[in-house]
Amino acid sequence: MTYKKRIMFVGEASFLNTGFSTYYRELLPRLAATGKYEIAELGSYAKQDDPRVQEFIAGRWKFYGVMPMNEEEGRAFQQPNPHPRTRGQNTNQFGEYKFAAAVADFKPDIVIDIRDWWMLEFQERSVFRPWYKWIVMPTVDAEPQQEEWIQTYENANLVLAYSDYGIHTLRRQSSLATNGKRSMKIFPKAMRPGVDIDGFKPVDRASIREHWNLSADVPVIGTVMRNQSRKLYPDLIDAFAFMKNKYKGEPQVDKSVLLIHSCWPDNMYSFDYPRHVYRLERYEWMVNHKKGIRSDILQSLYCHACKETSVTFVMNMFGRPIQEGRIKMPCCYCGKTEASPPNTSIGFNREDLSKLYNLMDLYVQCSICEGDGMPIQEAKACGVPTLVVDYTAMREKGRYPNYSHFEESGITEENYTCHKGGDVIEVGRYYYEPETSCKRALPDIEDLALKMRNMISDPERIAKLRTEARQCVEENYDWNKIWKQWEYVLDNVKILNREETWDSPISEIEEIKAVPVPANLNDEQYVSWLYLNILKYPSVDTEGAKMWIEHLRQGVTREQLMQQFIGIGNSQSSASKIRDQVRIQMGGRAAVSARKKQEFV
Repeated sequence: MTYKKRIMFVGEASFLNTGFSTYYRELLPRLAATGKYEIAELGSYAKQDDPRVQEFIAGRWKFYGVMPMNEEEGRAFQQPNPHPRTRGQNTNQFGEYKFAAAVADFKPDIVIDIRDWWMLEFQERSVFRPWYKWIVMPTVDAEPQQEEWIQTYENANLVLAYSDYGIHTLRRQSSLATNGKRSMKIFPKAMRPGVDIDGFKPVDRASIREHWNLSADVPVIGTVMRNQSRKLYPDLIDAFAFMKNKYKGEPQVDKSVLLIHSCWPDNMYSFDYPRHVYRLERYEWMVNHKKGIRSDILQSLYCHACKETSVTFVMNMFGRPIQEGRIKMPCCYCGKTEASPPNTSIGFNREDLSKLYNLMDLYVQCSICEGDGMPIQEAKACGVPTLVVDYTAMREKGRYPNYSHFEESGITEENYTCHKGGDVIEVGRYYYEPETSCKRALPDIEDLALKMRNMISDPERIAKLRTEARQCVEENYDWNKIWKQWEYVLDNVKILNREETWDSPISEIEEIKAVPVPANLNDEQYVSWLYLNILKYPSVDTEGAKMWIEHLRQGVTREQLMQQFIGIGNSQSSASKIRDQVRIQMGGRAAVSARKKQEFV
C-alpha cells in the first residue's frame, strides 16, 4: 500500500474568519479530498472542543486546538517566552506550548506554517526539528526583512511566498553559498491566496442596492480592511474628504459615498475612525474639514439577533457605549439593538461579503504594506476595479512590477495579468517602522483623491476594468488552480527515514565526558578525532572543522576545545532526552538503555 505523507499545518484555525484561516479553509479540504495525505492542523485561537471542529473539519483531518482547556493549560498559556529572540512575547497564542505534544502525537513528515516570523519561529527551536521537513510561507510585507527572519527562513527546508514581491525580496536578501547557489530554498512560483470564484462573482447590482437602500446612481467607493494600525483608515477618509472638497460640483464626486467594512472597536491597535469623521465634520481648522461628510461615509453592520446585514452612517457609531466588547445599534430589520460592526469572529459570511463587494464601483486598499491583501482579489472577482498602494504585494495587483526572477521564470509584461483590473496609488513617502526596522509606505493623499475621482467619473474605463478584474482572478487567483501547486510541492518533498526519526527506539543517552586523546595528533587530526569520538558523528563536518582549526591557531587550547565539543554533545543529548520524554508521555515505550549516536542538529 502506498505510504501517505503525514503533514501538519500550523496556523490560525481554519474555521475562523482571519486571512490566515481563510487560506487553510480553502487549501486543507482540497488536499484531504485527494486521499494522498494524512493531515493534521494545530489551530490557534480555537479550543479542542470547538463545535466548528465537527461542523467544518468533520473528521477530514485531525485537529489540535491551541486555546487552553483547563486551569493547568491556562497557566502555561499565559507564560511569556524566555527565549531571547522572542523579547518576552507570549508565543503560546501561536501554538508553542502545545507544539511538542502535538507533533509527538501525530508524528509528521512535514510541518507547514504560513504566518509571520514571530508566529512560526518556535518550530525552528523545537527539539523535534531534526525529525520533520519544515516548509514556511512567511508574510513578506516589507523590505528589508530582519536578519533574524532571513536566518530562520534559510534554515527551513523550503520557503514559499504569497506574492511575486515576496519571492523578489527573499531572493535579494538570501545569501549565496560557496557553490553560487542561494542558501534559501525558494519555490519560484507564488502561492497566491486564492478566491472562491463561484462564491465571489459579479451579480445583479441593482437588486443588491435596492435591498441595502442605496440608489443605483450613487458611486460607491469601498474598502474591506481589518482595523489595525497598518491599515490607514484616517488617510483613506482624509483622501475621500479631500476629493469631495477639491472636485466639488462634479456630479459623480458630489454623489459618491465611502463604504467601510471594518470594526470599531477591534483591538488595542485599532483606530477610532467614527471619531475621525466627527472631527472632520466639526472642526473647520482641520486640513480636510468637510461639512456634510457625516452623510457620505457608511459602515457595514451585522445583527447578532436576526443575522441580517445592513449599512448605517459611520457617525452613528460615534459616542455610543461599548457593551460586551462591541457597539450595539438598532437593526433596521428586526428592530433589536443588536446590530454591530462585523469582526473576525462574528460577522459577514462569504455570501454576504460577495454582496458587499457588488455594491461597490471602486475598491481601495490603503495600507502601509501587505503580505498579500486578499480583499483586493475578492473585489476583483466580483468585477470591482481596485486602487492599491504602489508597494509590497499590492504593487503587482495594480501595475506590472518586473521583478528580478521574472526573466528566468519566463514572465513578461505580455503574459503577466495579476495587475489587470487595477491601478496604483503613488507613494507619498517611505518611513522605517521602529518595531520591525522595515520600510513602510504612506500613500500620496492627493494622488489617491485624484484617481478615485477619475475612476468614478469615467464609466467606459470602469466597464473595461470590471472585465479585466474578473479575468485577472480567473487566471491567477482561482483556488482550483492554486491548490494544485501545493499538491506538486508536497508530492516532491523527500521525507526523512521514519526509522531514524519517529519510529526509532526510545533510548537513554549517557552524559558525554572527556576521554584520553591519542598522542601526536596535529590540529586537523585532533579536530577530526573530536567529531568522531566526542560527538560520535559518522563523518567529519569539513566546513565546521575549518572553523575549529582556526580557533586553535588563534590561541584556543585543545582542552578548551574539548570542553566546547563536550558542551555541544551534551546539548544535543539533552534535546534527545527531552524528545524521548515527550514521546513516552504521548504513549511511547522506553527501550533498553543504549548509547545513541549524536545527530546533526
